[in-house]
Amino acid sequence: MGDWVVRHVIAKGAFGHVYVVTHTHTGKAAAAKELWRTPLNSRNVDEEVSMAKYLLLRIKHVCECLQNCQD
Repeated sequence: MGDWVVRHVIAKGAFGHVYVVTHTHTGKAAAAKELWRTPLNSRNVDEEVSMAKYLLLRIKHVCECLQNCQD
């Protein structure tokens, strides 16, 4: 996975797994979600991806707001 090393599964779901990953240069840990898209579940997986994108944008916005409050 590029600069990330997959460590182990931390969750299993109907559409895939979530793994602990570690960045090779910084050593920082993160979570990576693997989704299995099939013709039968493609709509649900697409909704899952859309929701994750939305949440990431919201988190980014909150972090930027908090950083601006500290400046």
